[in-house]
Amino acid sequence: MLRMYLAKGDAVHVTFSDGETGIIQVESRSELSFHFPKKVRLVREKEAFKKLIKPNQK
Repeated sequence: MLRMYLAKGDAVHVTFSDGETGIIQVESRSELSFHFPKKVRLVREKEAFKKLIKPNQK
């Protein structure tokens, strides 16, 4: 089991043993627990999805 604490805008890149890939996009601050086989690769990317609207544009 792998446990990660993620913030809004973070992403987790998943690479499966057959070469398929995917992205888990975090919408709010959270704690995630992953249960994948050892052949699955997980890579965290901080601030992968930045806000497009700046605070002064609201």
